[in-house]
Formats: sequence, C-alpha cells, structure tokens
Amino acid sequence: MNYGLPYLGSKNKIAEEIVSLFPQADNFYDLFAGGCAITHAMITKQQDLFCNGFKKYIFNDINDTPRLFLEAIQGKYKDEKRWISREMFFEELKKENPDPYIKWIWSFGNSGKNYIFSKDLEPIKKAFHYIVMFDDWTYFEKLYTYDFLAKTLLEYGIDTPKIFLDLYKKQYSRGFGRKEHLRVIKWIQKNYLNQRYSFSELERLQRLQQLEQLQQLERLQRLQQLEQLQQLERLQQLQVSYSEVKILPNSVIYCDIPYKIEDTKDYLKEEFNHKEFWKWAEKQEQAVYVSEYNYTGNNPEKWQTVYEKEKISLRSMKNGKRNINIEKVFWNGKKPN
Repeated sequence: MNYGLPYLGSKNKIAEEIVSLFPQADNFYDLFAGGCAITHAMITKQQDLFCNGFKKYIFNDINDTPRLFLEAIQGKYKDEKRWISREMFFEELKKENPDPYIKWIWSFGNSGKNYIFSKDLEPIKKAFHYIVMFDDWTYFEKLYTYDFLAKTLLEYGIDTPKIFLDLYKKQYSRGFGRKEHLRVIKWIQKNYLNQRYSFSELERLQRLQQLEQLQQLERLQRLQQLEQLQQLERLQQLQVSYSEVKILPNSVIYCDIPYKIEDTKDYLKEEFNHKEFWKWAEKQEQAVYVSEYNYTGNNPEKWQTVYEKEKISLRSMKNGKRNINIEKVFWNGKKPN
C-alpha cells in the first residue's frame, strides 16, 4: 500500500514499521508531515493496533502539503482530469498561495519547484494524457511529425514513428481507460519491440510514455477512501513551525525532521536548525519520536534508539556507489500522560 502523497523524502515504504512503535494516546502529532505518509498510516492502521484509535490527528508542515492531503481526503480530486502545462505550472508558482495540487503533483520529483516534464517530453506526455483522460487523439496525431519522438524511436531501430504509433492506436482501440493505456504499451513491447531489443532498452522506451502525473493523481484520489472511516472530525491540518504547535496532554509526537547530512534546499526556504530542534524536543513532557540518521543534540543519554534500518541514499554517492545510511528513530523514553 502507498501512504500519503508522492513527496521527496517520504516515509511511505517504512510507514507501517514506524507506526508500530507508537503507544496508545489521545492525540497524535505529525509535526513535519511532508507527504503525510505517517499520518495516513496511523489513520488506516491504528484501528487494528489500538481498537478505538486516537481522538485527534494533528498533521503539520511549513509547506502546504498537509492541505493537499486533507483536500484529497475530502474528495476534491475525485474527478480531476486537467492537463497542467509548463506555462500554467510556473504561473501558478508565482502566486502567494499556489494550488498545492499543481505545485506538488506536477513538479519533477515532487519537489514543488520544477515542472515534471522536459520541454522535449511535454508534447508526448500531453498527447497520452488527453487520450487517457478525454479519449481525445488530437495531440496524438501531432506525434507522427514530432522530430524528438522520431529520433528517440530511431535509437531502437524503428525507422519512423508511424510504425509504433499505428500499433499503439490499433491496440488501444480494443479497450479504454488508464490501465488499458498501460496494457497497450505492454502488448507492443511483447509483440513488436521485444523481438529485437533488450529489457533495459524497453524499460527506457516505456518511461518515455508512462504518465507519472496520472499515477500520482490516482494515488491522490485513493485518499478519499479515508473519508469513509468517519475520521474527518478528528483531523486537524496546520502550516506553522513545529515550535508554534500547542501540544495537548496524553499525546504522541512524531518528528520526521530534515536530515542533517541531506541536501534540503529543494524543499526548505532556509537551513534547518538541528540544535534548536533537539532543545525543543528535550523540553517536551509527552512521548517524542524523531526520525534521523544521527542524534545531533547535546544530551544523547536522554534518547533511546528504537528503530534502525539500512537505507540506500538516492542523493549522495562515494566512489561511484550509493551511500548506505542507517535510518533511525529516537525516542525520549517518555510515555503519553
């Protein structure tokens, strides 16, 4: 299962493992919520762990991703089909309060900064978007004379885009829908391209056609299922500094802070002050859990390591190899009270 939004640094893959660490309490605080993977996992899994669950889930971030998460639960994106162009994307970012859907779902790497597609790929992605969403082949027809596609296909021995595009159109006509789009690609790979090309090359060609933003949108739309759990009255979304959040008694506080060794300039407006954070965390009277690679405060004796897991870094390399870090969760040893 995928938890939360597509987001840089998401805890989606280990969300269930982290959630299992938390004791029962009245209130759950996700103070650096990011893509809200931990909050999502808590809402959907805690019923099995704690019977009646928490009374309140407070998810906060200085970015506006929690708002996008809550809007998705409320069903705002149930019928979302828009194509967001490069121009629309950057115009939206100029606004004081840009649409979080455009900002995060249509950005490369879900960084909230750069458009999801390169200029060369955009016409191809747009064509398939209109096919899948609207059964509109107008932009697809333009691909027959699109030089970038012709050059790309030539790398695989296809002399003209017409061969590939005709096959695609023929197979797609046998069904309809987003999943059908992917089925057609697989059929072409198996019955045409697979006769002459290696798997790695096919994988590269498939990436040319895959509609990343549609896959992310489907994930966003699935969040509406949480509304059926009648949890909306228990949710509270904030967009402030962690230190401004009022902590209620009988609470569990989870902090997925920006990791000290990671380059966080992609999603933070200013450098994160780790020393100040640890000072704040050590003043809390409630149970505090912190995700980091290492403790960087001044009182290590106050913290217990309750979770460790190897993580291959996607952002740093040494001697041509990806760095392997140890993902940890630190606990202040306190229980909700």
